[in-house]
Amino acid sequence: METKRTSELRQRRNSLKARLTAALSMAIISAIMLTGTTYAWFVLSTAPEVKGMSTTVGSNGSLEIALLDDSTDTNAITTGVGDSVATTNDATVSNKTWGNIVDLSDGSYGLSSLKLYPSALNLNAAKNGLTDLFHILKTPVYGVDGRVASLADNTEAGKFNNGSFSTSNTSLGVRGIGTVEKADPTAFALSVAKSNYNSFLNQARTAAKNALNNDNAKGMSTLLLSHAFESANTGFSLSVTNIEALRNTLLGLQEAVNHAETAIKWSIAAYSDSTGTVISDISTINLADYASDSRFSTQIGKLEALKAAIAAQLTAYGSITPSGEKGTYQWVDYSGVLKVIMDTDTLTIGGKTFAEIGAMSKDDATNWAIGMLQDTEIIVNEGLLSDTADFVDTYVSDPFDMQVTTQQSAKNATITANKTLSTDAYLVSLKAAVDALTPPQGTGSAQNIITTSYGYIVDLAFKANANTNLMLSPAALRVAGSTDDRLQGGGSTFTVTAGDIADLAPALRVVFVDTTNYSILGVAGLAEETATGVYALHMYDYTIDADGGVKLVAPKTDDTIVALTANQAKCISVLVYMDGNYTGYAMDEVTGSLNLQFASSTTLVPMEYKDYVPEQNP
Repeated sequence: METKRTSELRQRRNSLKARLTAALSMAIISAIMLTGTTYAWFVLSTAPEVKGMSTTVGSNGSLEIALLDDSTDTNAITTGVGDSVATTNDATVSNKTWGNIVDLSDGSYGLSSLKLYPSALNLNAAKNGLTDLFHILKTPVYGVDGRVASLADNTEAGKFNNGSFSTSNTSLGVRGIGTVEKADPTAFALSVAKSNYNSFLNQARTAAKNALNNDNAKGMSTLLLSHAFESANTGFSLSVTNIEALRNTLLGLQEAVNHAETAIKWSIAAYSDSTGTVISDISTINLADYASDSRFSTQIGKLEALKAAIAAQLTAYGSITPSGEKGTYQWVDYSGVLKVIMDTDTLTIGGKTFAEIGAMSKDDATNWAIGMLQDTEIIVNEGLLSDTADFVDTYVSDPFDMQVTTQQSAKNATITANKTLSTDAYLVSLKAAVDALTPPQGTGSAQNIITTSYGYIVDLAFKANANTNLMLSPAALRVAGSTDDRLQGGGSTFTVTAGDIADLAPALRVVFVDTTNYSILGVAGLAEETATGVYALHMYDYTIDADGGVKLVAPKTDDTIVALTANQAKCISVLVYMDGNYTGYAMDEVTGSLNLQFASSTTLVPMEYKDYVPEQNP
């Protein structure tokens, strides 16, 4: 039966203002998982690129693309020998010249630092286009009751510079969109690095605890007890489910260590920011370069050792899962891996060691087991669980029920992973140092810095020397007649790299806007999954409501964006954001890469040049 709460939520589903209410909660809790039935506004972390287009060089036509550089004067865009990335070795330079690819993966564009919160279009009075290209989206304003009272056209747009997006009402190119505050760019970059350090420290702690939760703690406890009572002949029978707990625990610890590694990189960035040298893209940081730096050497050395140990045990795991379930497993089948995960010589179960339990008689063991029926504790003092605690501090599993003997079971058991250190955990001690960092004095005047991001916009120019329609394209070669795999485009797709896209798919919008008059040329959205984690992007028929919500009606049959006139360049801005009307029951962040590839509706006949080679050796 539908509850009153569920009914109320269902009635609120189509209200943009009601759906915006949950955005505040998501902003506060960041990536913490929500529980229960709730409408949560989704956070999307993207590292997108506009990369590739279908190009045929021929006698009757060609199609080219370029990234605008603070101007819509397409006559200023050059082309010629030496414009290629192969010559300049710099995509940020070659992107601004006519060609067949715009590659935005370079960290200087800052797209990987954006998280997109749900929003709505800021339309002009006629509702056939945007108000302008600098105040593009609307964001929620909350009333005293916690619900959205209105939508504010308070976003601005600007380029990435010195670790942050600084707003400007004249810049064109690659721009973040969001709400702003006055801040010194270097100080803001340090603030972001500190925040990210603490965020990934918390994620590492959560992942470590989650490695013990669900069935993992129960499965490993059963493995422990089966051996502990082996000499007392209590008759345990172990299935492959218990053995799977080992691998799942190792994978959980691996996730925790990955978050710890990211935290360490943000600490390095924070230290650099504090000296005035901003590191905004931590993917450029190689930990090996800092292995001898006393500020990070202990953390890096211990991290690399822990990573290697977990990887080794994941490899060893294959030896305890022979093809086909054995039905039951013996201590010899899994003891090696289990001992490394939670040192069986030093752990205690209900206050007793393995040796003490093994020395019991059958009757004593049974009586002791009955006494463990409530709040049993398994304390781990050595092994990979404890090595992980050395980074994130002591952590405890959620309570679980476990089998003690074939006749008895324990309620509310827990596993505690103690750190081996007598001092602060590695990331805890580093946190204190990072939190104490201050920005350098006199680093620059305050600027309008985007502090909460809602979208981004890429300003492009297109040129064809034949009358044609500009279209989205599936994966295709960017130069006709070539067989070089390097020239194969990725098509128009969204590729998930982390998270669950189910709640994102209906909300992601790619809006094509005329850069000169702000009219909306067309809207694209995600369609079917074409491969694991890869979703096709198609043009849609659409409607726009009074609050700026864009509803996708049905996919267009030909994926046409706009008509192009021969030899007349057209400036088109590509807006990417999430529409608040259509987020689902969002429970997680999603990270992914957006790829746009373009094509011409005109059949372009390539010139006859059979010996085309993209690179020639001298």
